[in-house]
Amino acid sequence: MKKNGSKQFIVHLASMLSALFLVCFVILFISKGTDRTTQKPEVISGHQKKWKGFYPSLAESDQAELDFVASIRSKNQITLLGSSEFGNSPYVSYNFLPDSCGLPLLGIGKGFHQCFSMFCELLAVREHLENSKICIILSPTWFHEYGTNTEAFLEFVRPHFLNKIAADKSIDVKYKAAIGEYINSHLHEFNGVSNSMENLVDVYRMENMSEFGFLFSALRMKMKEIHSSVYQVRDVRYRIDSFLVPPPDTAKIYAHDYLSRLQRSFINSITNNSIYVEDAYYSDYLILEDGSQRPGKIREMIFKNNREWNDFKMLTMLLHESKADCSFIMQPMNPHFYSNLELNDPLIDSVSAVLNAYDIPFYNMYSSDTSTYEPGTLKDIMHLGDYGWMKINNFLIEQYGTP
Repeated sequence: MKKNGSKQFIVHLASMLSALFLVCFVILFISKGTDRTTQKPEVISGHQKKWKGFYPSLAESDQAELDFVASIRSKNQITLLGSSEFGNSPYVSYNFLPDSCGLPLLGIGKGFHQCFSMFCELLAVREHLENSKICIILSPTWFHEYGTNTEAFLEFVRPHFLNKIAADKSIDVKYKAAIGEYINSHLHEFNGVSNSMENLVDVYRMENMSEFGFLFSALRMKMKEIHSSVYQVRDVRYRIDSFLVPPPDTAKIYAHDYLSRLQRSFINSITNNSIYVEDAYYSDYLILEDGSQRPGKIREMIFKNNREWNDFKMLTMLLHESKADCSFIMQPMNPHFYSNLELNDPLIDSVSAVLNAYDIPFYNMYSSDTSTYEPGTLKDIMHLGDYGWMKINNFLIEQYGTP
């Protein structure tokens, strides 16, 4: 019996080695016979048209993409990435700093614009990140959900960006595989996938297979390239024909002059609550039918398998490796409404530890205690008010200076 078992093992081993040899030979043969000439890259060209204000989405037009790329490339301009805190107040950084200090700044974002979509956008312009002034506003609420949703992914991680990432052989495979994993795990939510999305999914699958699986998957990818030229991803290049020149800094206005006035004005405007939120917001969203105030509690944040946390670490790694002149801000939640914000303290400490390890400046506005929270920082329970924006303006001026 043992002899027969040994024979069977030898037969199976010989079959596996033969299959392995055949796959390697076919891949090598096909690779040599394949026309490796690459398609000419698609060139998106135009003039920079915006060096202040913001784009709520990059899906608006190619111009939005161009202005984003121009902002990253302009080493004297700040690119501010955020989410639902963006608005049209004159004190928001992309309005106040250009208008009052002559400091060019472009904002990108709206609700659900989170770490993963930001990572993908910045990966697409990786070659311009060195010394680029980039500030990212984080919200603690992101880490209690399930990461960037597919709607935000499609709005901000544009097809041109995905083509550029898929075609760029110099991008670390771990980053491509991360995007492929995201697409693969959300396949049921997409109405079809593009060639670049399929390409990145293949990279992910190849990175997570056994050696035999890798070889067969590599063969499958090679056969795709041969039989379907459409599968090959066309590279994308952005050409900025001209950059806008902001006006010289003549006003020399600094945000410190506004702080006490803005805070006093906000507090005096409140008439129907004692938790420091705007009257209309309080009556519309925080009062129940019986007239009582809606209770505010958060869930404990779990680090294990937390997609947003992993996306944050990957985003910071990319910025560190690319030598970007970056900074982060953690915005607060209102402790006069939420009764257990101390559950977020481990998250805030962990974010701070990651950024400190990379020596990345971090402005932590978070406070879980009413005694240290500054009224007016938020206009409601989690969105920045004018006073909060002016504190951010101070940070940005101190971090990046006037031009």
